[in-house]
Amino acid sequence: GSGTGLYLTDLVFSEALEKLRRPCYRHNTLRRRYMAEYRATAVKAAGAGASFGSALAIAISWSLHKSIIWAIIHGFFSWAYVIYYAIVR
Repeated sequence: GSGTGLYLTDLVFSEALEKLRRPCYRHNTLRRRYMAEYRATAVKAAGAGASFGSALAIAISWSLHKSIIWAIIHGFFSWAYVIYYAIVR
């Protein structure tokens, strides 16, 4: 009797260990979902940063040149123009 019970306990324990060794598909699915959400958030943040950089470049350009054409050109260059302005001024 007790020998068989010990054997079944060992079998259940070894199956549990085997499950722990196998890759967890649920975990991988959650990881993929969270990484996709992280990437989407990072893209939104980068887009917001680029928009802010363009707006800042346009404001700086307008305050210096009072020209729509230069404001559009400097807005296209965004942060590059802002950094250039910071270095030159």
